[in-house]
Amino acid sequence: MVRSVALVHDVDDPFEGGHGVALGRLGTAGASAVRLAELGMPLAPSFVVTADAAALLRSVGWTEELDEAFHRGLGAIVDRTPAGGSVLLGVSASPERPAHEVTVHGEPSPAAVDGLRSSVVDLLGDPSSGVYAVVVRALPIATDGTAPAFGIARSRDLRSGRRVAPEEVSDAVAAPVAVDLCEALARLETAERRPVAVAFAVAAGRLHLLEHRWLRLQGVAAVRAAVELVRDPLVAWSPEEAVSSVRGVDVEAALHPVLGGSARPVARGVGVSPGAAVGTVCRSAEAVLAAAERDEDALLVVTETTPTDASAMQVAVGVLTARGGRTSHAALVARGLGIPAVVGVDGLEVGADGVVLAGRTLEEGARLAIDGSTGEVAFADETLAVVDDDAPPELAALLGWADRIRAGRYAVLANADTAEDVDRAIRNGADGVGLCRTEHQLATRHASVVRAVLVAVDPATESAATAAFVAAQRAEIARVLAAAGGRRVVVRVLDAPLGEYVDDATESNPMLGTRGARMALLRPALYRAQATAIAEAVAAQRAGGDGVSAALLVPFVSTTAEFVVVRGDLEDGWRRGDPDGPPPAVGVMIETPRAALCAGGLASVADFFGIGTNDLTQLTFGLSRDDLAVDLVTRWRTDGVLDVDPFATLDVDGVGRLVRVAVDDGRAVRPSLEVTVCGELGGDPASIEVFADLGIDRVSCSPFRVPVARLAAARAVLRRRGTGAA
Repeated sequence: MVRSVALVHDVDDPFEGGHGVALGRLGTAGASAVRLAELGMPLAPSFVVTADAAALLRSVGWTEELDEAFHRGLGAIVDRTPAGGSVLLGVSASPERPAHEVTVHGEPSPAAVDGLRSSVVDLLGDPSSGVYAVVVRALPIATDGTAPAFGIARSRDLRSGRRVAPEEVSDAVAAPVAVDLCEALARLETAERRPVAVAFAVAAGRLHLLEHRWLRLQGVAAVRAAVELVRDPLVAWSPEEAVSSVRGVDVEAALHPVLGGSARPVARGVGVSPGAAVGTVCRSAEAVLAAAERDEDALLVVTETTPTDASAMQVAVGVLTARGGRTSHAALVARGLGIPAVVGVDGLEVGADGVVLAGRTLEEGARLAIDGSTGEVAFADETLAVVDDDAPPELAALLGWADRIRAGRYAVLANADTAEDVDRAIRNGADGVGLCRTEHQLATRHASVVRAVLVAVDPATESAATAAFVAAQRAEIARVLAAAGGRRVVVRVLDAPLGEYVDDATESNPMLGTRGARMALLRPALYRAQATAIAEAVAAQRAGGDGVSAALLVPFVSTTAEFVVVRGDLEDGWRRGDPDGPPPAVGVMIETPRAALCAGGLASVADFFGIGTNDLTQLTFGLSRDDLAVDLVTRWRTDGVLDVDPFATLDVDGVGRLVRVAVDDGRAVRPSLEVTVCGELGGDPASIEVFADLGIDRVSCSPFRVPVARLAAARAVLRRRGTGAA
């Protein structure tokens, strides 16, 4: 018989109205108990004092009608416990936090009833408590007087994501009950089609479930469980359900090492490159290289990194800096190398005499642990180590499903500057190269060659310097194109400030000075030579019978007219390098607010757009990402000025609006305009979701963030289909 829900509801009675209504009338614990009873699970005899009763209690108090209903409920659950023994009666809004318990033998005494009733009044009588329904349960007490034991159990292991075995399920139960509990968890997971956790009691040697909830797994556990639930014929998740259940942070955690053992954080900065590292403190690039020679794990600890630290960062286990943000030099290089990095650490001082962290001066040979995901820093002894588990095989299956979901709808490309970067990106599942930054290719080994072109004072000197530059650039691009294996490579022409190549450049704010399109206007010979080198590499690969696809991208553009001039110079240089081949597609970087606002004009002369969110965010806020971003953004978030770091997740209201204008105005002129986000936000899952709403369906990110972006892109496609993430 189905009773209407009124003041009390026996959980063994079916409930009309569905789960949502049950939650509203019975509360979380009550609705769970009804569901458990419906599934035939071993359930403690219980009834719910409902939201209707709470409303009555708060308006007129404990009425005779409520008292009668309460007594009937007590009698019913006591009657269902084993005869002849004592019973533990409990009142709670959650079985994990019982508000009142009393032991009775036979019919509850008036004093016992008064205690239970007072507890109900205390829980439901105060509207500010947030409690609107409570559960009253009865549990038998063993004949030897042993009280019920309570515990929490989960259907899957929190670390591995595998279903638990009886010997793993709980320390609070003996073997026979453990088997029952494990079977109940498996049945419940199948019925709910989700991993679950349950609160339970073992009373008089028997299992009694009290409440259940869906279990949110993390990291490797989330990945493995999602794939197993697809493969489980009793659950039979769809690949779409699996992709929706796993978050980008879970994929990231599955790809990177974590700290094993216990590490107590003593300081915190900004985690800018995921993973964990433990190493000896090295205060300079030279110290890192020397430690590497001794086969030591070296941790580069400096105030901030510079381009001269690049070689040391290639052998360091991680990077720790006192200054910097998510788009600082340390962050960008560390992400490119795939090593952990924490920057902008408060309380870290690095000087000529040593390192001070959290008020403690570190001795020679001191070791630190860093977590590039959380930003935590800890002192490390010899027992603290890094657990470098391989990515679970289930990850490949999950990302394969993600790729099928996003195919033709959302492309994931890579920011890759070297053949090694490209190879890593392709192994991580990138569809191509969305941003190949030539200044990164040339900054270390070929900076002197670039400088020679810029400082040449006569035609003969310039001609010799240009020939050397073309040879260097051609060789670098040839390696990238070969690694790409016919996949498209978007090559950005030089975008380094003039001062990085010319020693006597005197610009006081070089990032807003002679760079990108501006340097191309002032030094057209250099950019024509660069286009020639790229074209020669393309022609050579095509002549060898290999597939090749390359495009050019012009950075830091402000006006349509300057882009037209630079494009003409690039096309002229390209014809010299590949006179018989097709002309290149030439795109424009939208990274100044003016370029975004004038996107319609740019779309009329550019073949595609690349949204450079790093500079666009910096220029929109008028905020130096290297100098002010960490301290000021931290203060903004503390004071509630901003919800998120705009260099980590898209600022929707400001930067996002400029992106929307650029996309809409560009496609109003050129409906099929290709738009790719190629800043750091291209690897951020939350930003990828927003970009989909802004009409963007291509992102380019660090090779190491490609797997995360593949999942996020698929989730964005599912959400726009109306099958959003769980």
